[in-house]
Amino acid sequence: MNFPDLRVRLITGMMLWAVLGLWIYCSMKNPMVFPVGLVIMASICLYEWFRMGAGKSIPLRMAGTAIIGFGFWTCYDLANVHSQHYPTTLAMMICILSLGPITDMAAYFGGRLMGGPKLCPAISPSKTWAGFLSAVIGVPMLAFLYLISYTFFGLSDILYYTLAISLLCLAAQTGDLLESWAKRQFGVKDSGSWLPGHGGLLDRLDSILAISIAMFFLSYLL
Repeated sequence: MNFPDLRVRLITGMMLWAVLGLWIYCSMKNPMVFPVGLVIMASICLYEWFRMGAGKSIPLRMAGTAIIGFGFWTCYDLANVHSQHYPTTLAMMICILSLGPITDMAAYFGGRLMGGPKLCPAISPSKTWAGFLSAVIGVPMLAFLYLISYTFFGLSDILYYTLAISLLCLAAQTGDLLESWAKRQFGVKDSGSWLPGHGGLLDRLDSILAISIAMFFLSYLL
């Protein structure tokens, strides 16, 4: 097994989860904490984006800016801060925020453990089909087993939620690949270096933003 940076990734990941938990807790106490946190994260991500794209393709930089901004706006819209259903919608946002790291971990461990052919070596040399399928198929399968263990869920509901999770996992991997492609165009490895083992904040939020955008459209389509 080849996990050269696992310890560093775990330590940094636990610190990020602690900050995330504090943010969610404070958001439950005061709903305005949630958009303030989004603004801070959006500012950091946009700074990283413009820094790594400095002097490079202007259309790509503007497109990325629009996608990042739209992704954070969908997070705010889905949370519905000013609604009386805010606790419920915030719980949905917690699921979105959790699903991104879960798919990332599934892809990381699946790829490292099984190896095999590369997914898109020209875009991201470290990503494999095994990791991709672990995230897109493995995570929904675990969700299916979890849901089916609760008898009050009907089969149609279980299939519905499993399909939705499958689409969101696919969106997460797509967002990750898109950011990897953009970094290739800019000639950089990571969006930053201040998160040991993870790169920059945008490297950690690319899948979450993609999930949020997909959830935004699914909520209107369904």
